[in-house]
Amino acid sequence: METDDLWGYGVDPALGFPALAAVRPGKTPQLIRFESGLGTLPERLEALLADVELKTGQMCSECPPGLVLIERPTGRFHNPHLNYATGVIILGLHRALKDRFAFPVSIVQIAVKDWKKSTVGAGNAAKEQVMAYVLEEYPELAGCSQDEADATCLARMAWDSVEQMETATEEAA
Repeated sequence: METDDLWGYGVDPALGFPALAAVRPGKTPQLIRFESGLGTLPERLEALLADVELKTGQMCSECPPGLVLIERPTGRFHNPHLNYATGVIILGLHRALKDRFAFPVSIVQIAVKDWKKSTVGAGNAAKEQVMAYVLEEYPELAGCSQDEADATCLARMAWDSVEQMETATEEAA
């Protein structure tokens, strides 16, 4: 499969409504909101896993991923539920992607400061700067949530990485 066929995927994790974006130059970015529903923590995580598997499987049929970047949970305060949700999202992505392609699709966690520096240009960019970047690059995403904007930046970074790998492979040949 050529790079021209692949999309960059980005995930902004959460327990409530995490977002997945798929980006490829010349195409309208695709956005998905996953849902975990209501109930106990195990019930919500189970619902999140099922939703990630289902919706990612549907999206990758039209937008095959070359790389998936997911934001690594960080912050000043320990948030075990976010860590659990991130693990469940990674498992759901893995299950949805593992048997669909002739090549393995890497799912990589990345620090917030790294994707912000790569896309917005500043590792400490504020939410407003991230949204301004997304709307400048992708005006068709007007009205997207902050989580969707973050996922779009992650997806853009993933696409840029796929493109760099393809260029390096071509130069080595």
